[in-house]
Amino acid sequence: MRHILLALSTVAAAASAATAQDVPWKGAYGGLTRANNLGDDDYSIDLSYDLEGQTTGAFAGYLWAKNKMVYGVETAVTLGKVYEVEKDGSFRFEDDYQYERFFDLKGRFGYSAGHVLLYSLLGLSHTDFRADMRRAYEIDTSTNGLMYGVGADYRVAGQTFIGVEYLRRSYDFYEPLQDVDISSKINTLTLRVGMEF
Repeated sequence: MRHILLALSTVAAAASAATAQDVPWKGAYGGLTRANNLGDDDYSIDLSYDLEGQTTGAFAGYLWAKNKMVYGVETAVTLGKVYEVEKDGSFRFEDDYQYERFFDLKGRFGYSAGHVLLYSLLGLSHTDFRADMRRAYEIDTSTNGLMYGVGADYRVAGQTFIGVEYLRRSYDFYEPLQDVDISSKINTLTLRVGMEF
């Protein structure tokens, strides 16, 4: 019995020491992303379209830590196209209506559990909506919106981490070519690979 207790105490002490020796989640970091996007555009003329597309991007930020609590700011640039599609899954007018380029500014609030960082986020997002791209008079409409979500990062080796993030971007804007107001919601599931500096 004494040997079992001694072994359990040794394992507990080793686990505590390993946790104490973990590099804290703080300082500058950056990395790359790959994301899948789904959502919908609701038009003021009682029309709606699904949204879908894959995007690639980069992010950089800075974290502060106080005990197990972690908070910070992050900027991200995402390139690619999120298309309007018909309800049957076909692209609307040969991919003519789409969102391109997302610029995000996030506030991150999280909890450090050793090699894992769990967090929520809230921020602002900017994007460009392009309409009727087949024609010379296509319209590029810039709009700003809100974003929120949750995520988890896992330190795999040294300063390198991988993560997954789910967020929703919401935009409301006037699109002049079609003379409509559009309310957009884009849900994004992102794979993150990064490094702390």
